[in-house]
Amino acid sequence: MCCRKNFPHVFLLVTLILGYSLCMLDIVTAKAEEQVMLQGWVTVTWGDESSGASTGPFYQLTDTKGKETDLVITEPARRAIGDVLSLNRKYVGVQGTTTSARAMTTNGSLPPVIVTSITVTAAPPSSALKMSTSDAPGVSGSRPWVSIMCKFSDIGNEPENLFYFQDMYANTKPGLDHYWREQSYDTVNISGSSAAGWFELDGTEASYNPSDTRGGTDRRRLADDCIAAADDVVDFSLYDGINMMFNSDFDNGYAWGGTRYMSLDGVSRAWSVTWEPPWGYSDITIIAHEMGHGFGLPHSSGKYGQTYDNEWDVMSDSWSNCSRSRDAIYGCMGQHTISYHKDRLGWIPDQQQYLIDENSSVTLSIEQLALPASGNYKMVRIPIAGSDSNYYTVEVRRQVGYDYKLPGQAVIIHEIDTFRTIPAQVIDVDGNGDTGDSGARWEPGEVFSDAVNKVFVDILSTTATGFDISVRLGDLLGDVDLNGYVGLDDVIIALQIVSGIQPSGIISLDADVNNDQRLGLAEVIYGLQQIAAQ
Repeated sequence: MCCRKNFPHVFLLVTLILGYSLCMLDIVTAKAEEQVMLQGWVTVTWGDESSGASTGPFYQLTDTKGKETDLVITEPARRAIGDVLSLNRKYVGVQGTTTSARAMTTNGSLPPVIVTSITVTAAPPSSALKMSTSDAPGVSGSRPWVSIMCKFSDIGNEPENLFYFQDMYANTKPGLDHYWREQSYDTVNISGSSAAGWFELDGTEASYNPSDTRGGTDRRRLADDCIAAADDVVDFSLYDGINMMFNSDFDNGYAWGGTRYMSLDGVSRAWSVTWEPPWGYSDITIIAHEMGHGFGLPHSSGKYGQTYDNEWDVMSDSWSNCSRSRDAIYGCMGQHTISYHKDRLGWIPDQQQYLIDENSSVTLSIEQLALPASGNYKMVRIPIAGSDSNYYTVEVRRQVGYDYKLPGQAVIIHEIDTFRTIPAQVIDVDGNGDTGDSGARWEPGEVFSDAVNKVFVDILSTTATGFDISVRLGDLLGDVDLNGYVGLDDVIIALQIVSGIQPSGIISLDADVNNDQRLGLAEVIYGLQQIAAQ
């Protein structure tokens, strides 16, 4: 009887102890932080939302067994590592921490690792995932893509037919082969691209995104299933990129592009991949944008805290000005990408780039970035404070070829910081949020100046296919008012100083021409000589 009488109390006590123990286990597990060291190939993906938002970049590591781990790279870690985007497709060693045990998750991936350091290293010779020659730095040669059309088991509609997707790769405008040839100056082509489908997936749309949230889709599983559905028909070894075309807005507003390591039809490498909802392939500019991510390109932007506010780049604002460049079948066409991105992919040869030396001034003819008609420079690089990772680029954009879509014709300047997730920001001095107006267009008679870093770009005149500019970096003898060139204003200021008059405005002691640590008659004479020479 006594045992029966006390059983509820004993049970309650055991329950409380067990509950407390489990609670403590959860606390310990939550606080546990395991140090890990991993090796594998880095791949990167970006998400683009139809309403104008973006997400990413997201970094993954694929080990020699094909297992994937998400890499979390914080701002301090990125600053310590440097140009993280340059690690795309490379074999690396990673050090970091994970807040959970390294047990396999249900989707076959491993828990995320918070990265503390990354080092490029040699891939093991016995690896099943060997880096192929097509994964070398830069993008060149033949890079064919295949579009595989996949429909969810509970959605029967087929938004476009096979011919639509096949002809999207045509080598005549607005076909993507024609587009990438013009973009890259025939450095790369996608000749041999094709399409296949529609293939029915085993899962419903909801099974890939159970939470039905924006960005909530299990893209790994969706890609695996779509590729598997097409595998009997498509020989993936013939292609470098895979555009997956789905028959619904599976991710509630997102299209995706980037790279992923996979072993397909006897080939193991970093494939360029995109995930496209119907709105993603209704305008060919979106496909061009996502394929750009597949080639490894990031976004560019203005300085407005947005992603899609640079009208001069298909990797940013590819929507503005569509009325100037629209195809009856494939909708809005994309413009070119910027010189910084073309340089990242190896499309601008060294002899067509000009690197400004410290304390120098030079006059240059810059050629239009699209459909260049001469061998003049396509890109000028101006280091900021002597940095290799922070600099200005100068390029010429004119309304020719696919750049007919642009809002105008002008010299365009970007500030580059390769440590940022979005390295390139277009210079827009009026700060009104519109990067297509005069605030971002530099035209004859205008001077861009960064007085703090002693950078000056003077737009001199137009040419038949470009602009003549004068660029100065650092101290310039005789430039008393620090406006980037020596002229009558400098002579007048120096005469005022000689006469004992205190001039107003900026006065630069770095204009001292005879190293006597003051401004005076020597600067007057030097200025007059420079004016006479001009």
